[in-house]
Amino acid sequence: MMMPSMRSVHPLYVQLKASLLERIESGEWPSGQMIPTEQELTTLHNVSRTTVRQAIRDLVDAGYLIRQQGRGTFVQRKAPAQSTHLYGFMEALEQTNQLISIREFKAQVIPVSERVASLLRITPKQNVLFVSRVICTDGEPLFYDESYLPEDLLARISAHGATRSLYKLLEAEGIAIASGEQTVTAALAGPLRAERLGCRPDDPILYVERITEDGAGRPVEYSSVSYRADRYAFAVKLTRQETH
Repeated sequence: MMMPSMRSVHPLYVQLKASLLERIESGEWPSGQMIPTEQELTTLHNVSRTTVRQAIRDLVDAGYLIRQQGRGTFVQRKAPAQSTHLYGFMEALEQTNQLISIREFKAQVIPVSERVASLLRITPKQNVLFVSRVICTDGEPLFYDESYLPEDLLARISAHGATRSLYKLLEAEGIAIASGEQTVTAALAGPLRAERLGCRPDDPILYVERITEDGAGRPVEYSSVSYRADRYAFAVKLTRQETH
């Protein structure tokens, strides 16, 4: 491994950051691995603790590393940048080269709560199809999702929902997916989600809520998705329009 050189025109922390990034992108440090401590990096690269902290801070800000209080600093899988195109959560994941598996798949018809009914613009306690899944990549839980859909999809979802995108199943039934609106917030896992995601209740998660509509603007699905924050980063590709 190349050590930072005092003759370089770049600051030491920039050289160190490039060295650490090379180890991440080459796969030497895979997703989820804890990197050496600040003291170990200080000794290994013969630089100051300040230099190490700045390099790590930049990589955390860029989404390559994540700090977990009391545990250390870990490599974080970079998420594919989201565009303005609407993809299902499973569809977006299928575009990566990760090994995908599903645990704890459930599908059942239940009376909808008042809150979900208001989001779907239907009558409270009306029956809907409730689907929940734990989605894993490389054998480790990545996200836990809960979806509410038209109840007449139960047979199709039960037969194929564990292996197919819910959007594709909706479209196979003639329900056109036209648009969606979602919010992304930070939260703590809590006991229920921690059990499903294989993390601690006080670990951070990214919590996503989405309403999907058909061409007539009618809601056809409500989903809530909890991502493990140590395995996922939400990235969005932005373009700037000309201003006058």
